[in-house]
Amino acid sequence: MSDLPEQMPPAPPMLASDGERDGVVSHLRDAVGEGRLTLEEFSDRVDLVHASRTRGELEVITPNPPALGTPSVPAVAPQQPRAVCSHLVRQGSAP
Repeated sequence: MSDLPEQMPPAPPMLASDGERDGVVSHLRDAVGEGRLTLEEFSDRVDLVHASRTRGELEVITPNPPALGTPSVPAVAPQQPRAVCSHLVRQGSAP
């Protein structure tokens, strides 16, 4: 007998769920809105998403996935409400 541990067979690839596929499509849709993908690239990649079976196949489809917890849309400072055609002047804080 050898003192070397037996090598474990590699684990089978993890299958992707429908929710994971939907998340990738949503990410691709955001990438189109941000101008990182053209509509043609989007269409091609969505076809690949729906044809994919494993998580590994989904990972190669996404363009530069954002870090977890990072908002994909920059934060916009809140604006104060103002009346355009009114003589009323609001005083105090808005409810």
